[in-house]
Amino acid sequence: MVAKGALSRLYPGRTHDLVVVIPGIMGSELYDTDRGKTLWGASLPLLLRSWVDGAPLRHLALDERETDGEYGRVRPVGLLKLPEYLPFLRGAEPYTTLVNAVRDCVVDPRAVVEFAYDWRLPVRHNATLLADTVLARLERWRATAEHEAARRAHPAGRPAAVAVVAHSMGGLLARELTCAPGMSDLVRTVITLGTPFHGSPKAAALLGNGEFRTRRGARVLPARRPLMSAARRDADHGVRALAATLPGLYDLLPRYRCVDDGADGRRLTTADVVALGGDPAQAQAWGDRHAAEPGTLDGGIHRLVVGGAQPTAQSLSLSSGVVTLLHHELRAGRPDRFGDGTVPTGSGEIRGRVPVRFDQTHQGLTKADAVLRDVVQTLREFDPEQLGPPQGATEGVGLDVPDTPVPVGEEWTATLRGVRRRTRVAATITEVTGAGRRLPCTVEIRDGAVQVLVNAPSSGLYRLEVTAGGGRLSHLVLALDGGDADE
Repeated sequence: MVAKGALSRLYPGRTHDLVVVIPGIMGSELYDTDRGKTLWGASLPLLLRSWVDGAPLRHLALDERETDGEYGRVRPVGLLKLPEYLPFLRGAEPYTTLVNAVRDCVVDPRAVVEFAYDWRLPVRHNATLLADTVLARLERWRATAEHEAARRAHPAGRPAAVAVVAHSMGGLLARELTCAPGMSDLVRTVITLGTPFHGSPKAAALLGNGEFRTRRGARVLPARRPLMSAARRDADHGVRALAATLPGLYDLLPRYRCVDDGADGRRLTTADVVALGGDPAQAQAWGDRHAAEPGTLDGGIHRLVVGGAQPTAQSLSLSSGVVTLLHHELRAGRPDRFGDGTVPTGSGEIRGRVPVRFDQTHQGLTKADAVLRDVVQTLREFDPEQLGPPQGATEGVGLDVPDTPVPVGEEWTATLRGVRRRTRVAATITEVTGAGRRLPCTVEIRDGAVQVLVNAPSSGLYRLEVTAGGGRLSHLVLALDGGDADE
C-alpha cells in the first residue's frame, strides 16, 4: 500500500488514467444530418443571423420526432471550436485551453476523451451515451502497450481508472455516470467546474414568454430600445420557442426554494414552468426526472470546484408573465452570496462538502491558470491536502456585464465589485472574429463603482477582459445594429 501523499512524490509525472472532458450546455458543436449543415458552432455570420431573423434557432429546436424520443437528426461532432452566445447564459467559449492542459498531463493522447453531446436532450439520455463511450474507450486504452508501460511505472501498479473533468451541465452527466452499473469501481476522481447541481434561475429566464427585468429594472426581452426591436423581435421569440423545446434546458431549472412569493419563498412548480412559456409535456417530464434524480457524487472522489464573487441571480419573482431575477437567497436576511455569474453559490455547493472556490466567472473556470493548475494536480494524484488553498484567485473581484445583446453605437458599461480604485484596473475589449481588433475602452468611477465604458462600432461578438485584484476576468458580449435587419 502506498503511503498517503506518496503518489505526489513518487509519481509526479503524467497520469495513465483515462481522462474524460465533458463540456457544459452549448459547449458541443452540433450538426443537422437532415440538412447537411452545422447548427451550432459554425461561424459568426450564422450567429448574427440567429439574432436577425431567428431562422437557425428554429432548426436547433427539437422537431416532432425528437419530441417523441426519436433522436439522431442532430449529431454532436466535437467540442466547441468557436465562441457562441445565448442571452442570460451569455457566451460559450471553446474548451481548447482546458483540453490542452489535460493533454499535457496524460501519458498518451489516446487517454483523453472529449465527450461531445447533444446538449438539447435530457441529461439522463446523454449520461447513458457517456457511460457506453467511457467503457469502450477504457477497454481500448487498457489494451495498448503504452498503457501497460505506464501501469508498470505507477507506484501502485494499478490499471487505468477513469478521471472526469466536467464543466457546468457536464457535471450533471458525471453524477449520472457514477451511478451507472459498474462505474463506481472504475471512476477514480470527478472534477466538476461550476456545475449547477440545484439548477439556475437563468434557465427559467430563457423560458419566459413575457417581459424580463433585471435587478436594475431594465427591460431586456423584448428589446430594450426601438433601435434593436427590428433586428431582435424574431430572434427573441426564436430563443423562447427554442428554449421551450429543449429537455436539456429544463434540466437546468432551479430545484431549490427560489420563487420569492413575499413570504418564505417556494420551489418552482410545473405550473410555473408552463406559465413561463414552457411546453406542458416537457414541464411534466422535468418534474418526473427531478423526482427520480440520483444522489450526490461520492465525496471521496469528488473535487468540487465553484466560481464566486460574481454578481449572480439567485432567486426570482413571477408576476403576470414578468420574470424578475433577484440577487439574493430566500433565507433570513436575504443574503447575496453571489456565484459565478450563471450558477449561484448555493446551487453549486453540496451539503457536507467543502468546495474549492475561485473568484471566477462561469466560463473563466475552464481557462483560468489557477483553476487549470488545480485540475492538473488532481489528475496527477496529488494529495488533496497538499494542494493548499486556491492560488491566483481574484480576491473577491466581480464583473457584471449585460445579460443580453448591446446596441451598436451606444455606450454600455461593465461594473466591477471588490475594487475601489480605477487605477488598479486594466481592461481590454477585443473583436472575437474578423481582424481581432482591440477597441478603446475607459475605466471610470460612476455612482461610487468602478465601471468599464465600451462602445461597439459594429455588429459582432466581443470579449471583454479585465485585470484587477491579481487575476483576470472575461465575458463575451454580443453587439447588434438595428440596420442588420435590412441586410
